[in-house]
Amino acid sequence: MTGTELAALTALRDAALTLLAAESDTARDDADLVGLRSTAAERYADYVVRFGPLNRGELRERDGGRPDPQTGEPALVWRRPGLGGFRDDPHYLTVMALEVYDPDTGAAEPAPILRHRVHGRAAPARVANVYEALIACGGPTVDLAEVARLAGLPDAASAAAELGDEVFRDPELDGAWMLARDYLAGDVRARRELAAQAADHDEHYRRNVAALDDATPADLGPLDIGVALGAPWIAAADVEAFVREVLGGQVKVWHLPSAANWRVVPTGRIPVTRYRTARLGPYELLAAGLNGRSPVVFDTVEVPGRRLRVRNTEDSIAAHEMLTALQERFRTWLWEDEERTVRLCREYNRTVNTHVLRRHDGSRLTFPGLAVDVELWPWQRDVVAQVVSSPATLCAHAVGAGKTRAMVCSAVTARRLGAAAKPLIAVPAHLVEQTAREARQAYPDGRFLVADDLPRGEVAARCATGEWDAVVVSHGTLSALPVAPAAETAWLDGRIADLERQVAAGKGGRHGRSVLRRQITGLVARRERIEQQPRPGITFDDLGVDLLIVDEAHYFKRLPIVSRAEGVSLGSSRRAADLLLKAQLLRARRGRRPSLALFTGTPWSNTVAETFVWQTFVQPDVLAAAGIEQFDAWAATFVEYETVVEVSPDSSGIRLAQRPSRIRNVPELRRMLAWSADVLRPEDLGLDRPPHTERTVVCDPTPGQVEYVGSLGARVDKIRREQVRGEPGGDNMLAVCGDGRRAALDPRLVGVAEDSAKVTAVADAVATLHHEHAEASFAGSDVRGVLQLVFCDQGTPGTDGPQTYGRLRRALAERGVPAERIRWVHEARTSTERAALFAACREGAVSVLLGSTDKLGVGTNVQTRLRAVHHVDAPWRPSDIEQREGRALRPGNLCPVVEVVRYVTRGTFDAYMWQTLQRKAGFIEQLYRTDPGTPGDRTIGDVGDVVLTFAEVKALATGNELLLEQAEAAAAVSRLRILRALDAHTLTAARRRLAGATQERYRHLQREKMLRAAALHLDGTAADGTSAAVAALRARLRSPDTDGDPAPVRAPWRGLGAELIPAGGWRAPTGDAVELRITLGHRRVDELSLSLPLVRRSAAAAARAVTTHLDRWADTLDERVTEVARAAAEADDAAAEAQHVLDTHRFERGDELAAAETRLARITTALEAAVGGHRPSAA
Repeated sequence: MTGTELAALTALRDAALTLLAAESDTARDDADLVGLRSTAAERYADYVVRFGPLNRGELRERDGGRPDPQTGEPALVWRRPGLGGFRDDPHYLTVMALEVYDPDTGAAEPAPILRHRVHGRAAPARVANVYEALIACGGPTVDLAEVARLAGLPDAASAAAELGDEVFRDPELDGAWMLARDYLAGDVRARRELAAQAADHDEHYRRNVAALDDATPADLGPLDIGVALGAPWIAAADVEAFVREVLGGQVKVWHLPSAANWRVVPTGRIPVTRYRTARLGPYELLAAGLNGRSPVVFDTVEVPGRRLRVRNTEDSIAAHEMLTALQERFRTWLWEDEERTVRLCREYNRTVNTHVLRRHDGSRLTFPGLAVDVELWPWQRDVVAQVVSSPATLCAHAVGAGKTRAMVCSAVTARRLGAAAKPLIAVPAHLVEQTAREARQAYPDGRFLVADDLPRGEVAARCATGEWDAVVVSHGTLSALPVAPAAETAWLDGRIADLERQVAAGKGGRHGRSVLRRQITGLVARRERIEQQPRPGITFDDLGVDLLIVDEAHYFKRLPIVSRAEGVSLGSSRRAADLLLKAQLLRARRGRRPSLALFTGTPWSNTVAETFVWQTFVQPDVLAAAGIEQFDAWAATFVEYETVVEVSPDSSGIRLAQRPSRIRNVPELRRMLAWSADVLRPEDLGLDRPPHTERTVVCDPTPGQVEYVGSLGARVDKIRREQVRGEPGGDNMLAVCGDGRRAALDPRLVGVAEDSAKVTAVADAVATLHHEHAEASFAGSDVRGVLQLVFCDQGTPGTDGPQTYGRLRRALAERGVPAERIRWVHEARTSTERAALFAACREGAVSVLLGSTDKLGVGTNVQTRLRAVHHVDAPWRPSDIEQREGRALRPGNLCPVVEVVRYVTRGTFDAYMWQTLQRKAGFIEQLYRTDPGTPGDRTIGDVGDVVLTFAEVKALATGNELLLEQAEAAAAVSRLRILRALDAHTLTAARRRLAGATQERYRHLQREKMLRAAALHLDGTAADGTSAAVAALRARLRSPDTDGDPAPVRAPWRGLGAELIPAGGWRAPTGDAVELRITLGHRRVDELSLSLPLVRRSAAAAARAVTTHLDRWADTLDERVTEVARAAAEADDAAAEAQHVLDTHRFERGDELAAAETRLARITTALEAAVGGHRPSAA
């Protein structure tokens, strides 16, 4: 029996896996699957008849009926049979999911996959109007006849009339209908010209012209457009012209857009130009600028056993300064020619300035099945319309805008309209149960598969075999489902084929081909590695998911950005790369159908590079059309870098740091992103949120805190002195900063046995608010009192005990807050426990809830009676502040006002952290804006990760901000002194040029004098003794005298003398040449060069050759005199120019250096006075 059952299950498994693989191929027709589905269904039915339902079992008491300590009832467990050993099969859960089983009644029926197709595009079940029919038909081209059929209209003309400006006929496609969102995008200027031409013959296209006029952004000119070397809209020919006109050289420039790679190949001599340094030439600097690379100079240092490349800081500073000057000259040169200006402005407007702001209109959508008491806000309807009608969407609505409901409605609506067959919603693990609850509240009759406490394998199997309105899983479950190797290799084959087409087309020239071939080699190696891996049991592709909806998508923005520039990194996470791969695979299969929707309330945290990440996810086609799909090309269009020279306050060390400093062309960037994103701030939504007040509580540090923070300065000194590089177990700046933050919160966290003044202040404030509002009442509840959230990312409970959380709870209890009403979120370890805890908060059973930003600040809905939010410590990012405060400042909070309280310990890291957060928040606020702004708004400052310098830590440690000012002033002085030293190279070079030109002038004047004298003595009738001289030379060559260097072989010639001698002299002749010297008396006048083989011929021929050369010299003597005189004059001009430089040159930044030195001296004097005349040690 066991063997027979195992064989039956194995046969059913094989049939099911074959059917699943076929279902996953959405290109296969339903008719192709009939036979496979029938086979699997028959084997399932046969098994049930012979053995019973697949999921049969019985309910038994666990542990012999011993009562559960919490419920007092025996614990029960569902016991399944062994199934002939099949439960050990890796596909066991897939087979179990072939059946829908009711354990209460024992009724079993085949899963949907055994009855009909559950993967692929679903036909729209019902549409309510022509707008929904349009979404159901997809795009970009539209079948109006099908739209009419779905909407119940008589014909295509009726559908066109109903749709109005939602569709346009495209003259490029012979009048085919296109969706407005696609027709009014891209190169709208060229499309407008074609529409105007078509309108001359068909008046129907006049509406196209009018719509394209509205969709075309205003043209930008040279005063508006930010420029940088390497911008992809600037042609290689323009760079070549820049080299020719400004640098005075000749180059061939190759550009490979797909790799953002530029190559500069010299075709002539390297020009003498000011845009060079002692170590790097102009072309090296130009190539660095084009490729967004820092021009860094290295020295090779010999150490025992190896050579090391060490950065030469001074030469690197010089290179950075010269590259900056080269960039500035390029920016001005670009607009100096009218034809070039017109052409480049047109190209920028065509490729970058192509988008106008648009909003989707969801007012015409219907939501059948939505609970009658659920009313969607307008922005929720709009984003649902965008999700179901766009390939990819970023929904960046403010915290509290109802994103969860928008996600659920997007999934259900996409499936109803046939825009997707199986949507999957991925949320943080702690929000799975909450999301499922909201989904069922919104759609009571909806079919939702929720992966809460189910094993991942079972979730995947039920998802693959079932029919669901949406599948709700955790981020971890989504990342744990691998992409099918065959799907990934097929995707890689497509990328390889594209690169091979670029090679065949000669993109980027010879250098470009080598870059492309390296990329192909890497992709082929990756494909081979994938092919060698065994196929997983259940893959992402097997699920049949065709629309990914990801909540809290900011957890996935750490894509590995490839850039040649320094200072650009978001880190790297596998789950971000995994999501991008899945999104790219779905987009390749789905085309213009919806495949990805990202939801987050905090799209920006640190840097503008995050914008590139969002665009990579949701609008790769837009980036490719603009030629900026590589980060370096994108940055060349939108990012300005700065090179910061950081010098330790005692000037003992210097380092260079390059980082993004400003964002340029901001309006175009905003509009480009807004084409695929819906970004709304709270003020844009008009949400009914309670007003709030803010206050800061400043705490005095304890003596132990002061001493500990002071000790951090000594640690910093040691790190700098010993050049610690973060060895495992060693001290480093990150550890210092972490200890500084902990010490600011609670001295006991760093081993200082003193109570925290901040913990005391928090307990006082929380207890006061608790007692003041103890009798506050709320509608629908008999429980009185308010809730307060206390956020603290340090000192959380863990293996070391309750730490700061425990001390704060004890302090609150001592002040009369009931201990049982003080909870921390870390106590709830499962979704069920979290749901119960949050329900208790809403109902009033909890008065104070403590938690960290990650555990309490994201997706937590406890706002009903939330009166106050306490920031006990400062997080790293402004987005964390927004998430924290968003728990209270959201609809549904019944409190009349919310208090936001921040706590700062004086003289610690707290003040610095809050100042940095304020600076970052200002930058992010500008990115949220969607209006074009004024011309002055075309650039905004960027911010990056918070990294404390040695000086900043030392200033915080001592509590003396003058130390920080001294460090900044010393850095400025050191940098300017280095530049002055480099500038002095100009004077040194001028002195060398003066000395060389003076010597050259003297040489040329002496030569001119001898040539003129020779011209006076030249006699055409004088005797010619060259034959004898040649004969003597030939004899000496046959029998050289090795004992000495004989005198030259002289001969009279036309009143002058001629000497013959091997080049290099008799002792060390060089090459195959003979010097023919012309003399006047014993002084040399000039010299000619003859080939030695010529002299070795017959004596007569050699004599004739020598005479011929001499006669030719005599015939051109006047020209030679003129040439030498001109060379003497040029040398004279060069000497005068060098002398002028020496007489007039001054360091242009000398006044700035003098002012910086005065400021440094003033600060140093103030520091010495502050410490009683003792000069402080500046770290």
